[in-house]
Amino acid sequence: MAWVNGSFAALLIFFGLHAYLKKRSLPSLLASSFFGLLFIYAAYTIYSGRPARGHQIALWAAAGLTVAMGIRFFKSWKFMPAGLVAMMGAAMVLRSLMAINELAAIKSRL
Repeated sequence: MAWVNGSFAALLIFFGLHAYLKKRSLPSLLASSFFGLLFIYAAYTIYSGRPARGHQIALWAAAGLTVAMGIRFFKSWKFMPAGLVAMMGAAMVLRSLMAINELAAIKSRL
C-alpha cells in the first residue's frame, strides 16, 4: 500500500506548485512540499519492509495536515483548497488507522 502514500504525496506537491504558480503562494508550496516529503518517506518506509512504522508516519502527517487545513477551512469557509485537502487528509488518517489495525491483527495471529 505504499503507492497510496506516494500518490497522495504527488498530489500534495502538485497542489502546492499550482498554488505557487497561480497566486505566488510560497507558504502553500513549502507546506505542501513538507507534507509531500513526509508521505514519500512513509511510502519508502513501508516499501523497505517496515510497514508499521511507515503507516505511523503517514498517520501523523495526515493528522497534522487535516488539522492545519481544517483550521484554515473553518476560518474562511472556502472548500477549495482548504476543505478539499482537509477531507483528503482525514481520508488518509482513516486509511492509515485501518492499515495499522490490519498489521496488528496479522501480527497477533502469528
